[in-house]
Amino acid sequence: MTRRLDDVVRDTFGGITIKLAHEGPSGWDREEAHEFSRALTEKLETWKEEKVTAVWLHFPKELIHFARAAIDLQFELHYAANETLVLSLWLGKGASRLPQFAHHLCAAAGMVLAQDPVDKVVKILCIRERHGPTAKLKDFWKLPGGSVDQGEEISAAAVREVMEETKINTQFERIVAVREMQNGLFGNTDLYFVCWMTISPKDCSNTGLPQPELDGIEIAEARWLPVEQLLKSPYYNPRGVYGALMQTSVRAALRMFEERLQSSGQLQQQSSTGEGLRMSRVKNPFGGMDQLFYTGADIRTYASNTRRKHNSKL
Repeated sequence: MTRRLDDVVRDTFGGITIKLAHEGPSGWDREEAHEFSRALTEKLETWKEEKVTAVWLHFPKELIHFARAAIDLQFELHYAANETLVLSLWLGKGASRLPQFAHHLCAAAGMVLAQDPVDKVVKILCIRERHGPTAKLKDFWKLPGGSVDQGEEISAAAVREVMEETKINTQFERIVAVREMQNGLFGNTDLYFVCWMTISPKDCSNTGLPQPELDGIEIAEARWLPVEQLLKSPYYNPRGVYGALMQTSVRAALRMFEERLQSSGQLQQQSSTGEGLRMSRVKNPFGGMDQLFYTGADIRTYASNTRRKHNSKL
């Protein structure tokens, strides 16, 4: 039993992590719980002498019965996800400084703006839900969107949600608003990102806007609405939270969109209007996945200008 507690991964904060593995019918069973408790007790004494600050134990669902022994030794439940139960124990001085489990949920909405080539009116892609709190409200139109999946970028989530709900290809432009709400789903803080989007070039046409197709599950109706028509909806009174969110975010995106149209008669890659947060992808200096920055300016341009200024002083 102790050999399974020897396979530890040490972190830079002085803690250790042990991921216990299920070994099938020939592995641990309920009768071994006492032996596990004895082995863990001995290891805890050793780790204390080594000045280990914290211990993390990962139990696959097949070994949940061993968690009871750890809890009896003052381990606390930290989180359960992906068929794994994680317990933690603080061994450092003073009160525990271990971080809480993730407590924010993110959602992304795609605010797709386009100028209708037929009537030249700027329109916004909207949907009506088949289910949910707004389904019974007459003529309640909202932006397509939904939850950001684990490991998914906000911009990618907005593109995916628009595609899933309307079958229209889009591209991310900027984040134009963020709403924060406490005590959301599962008691988490809810972050709602409103993303300005444009139609992907492969779906653009001179004969009309791409027509949305329903997913047949969540969406009752999808339609291109003139922007002003949507903003005049009684549901988006600017004195309310959602009304203020919609009014301010649409107006900001509309200003940037119209600036592009006026500059050359067609959409360009960038807008000089300093509204919203654009995305910049930057290499991770410590290796691993790239990092994303959402800023009011292109961080790559800022970094390039900074290097030029620094070099000019040498």
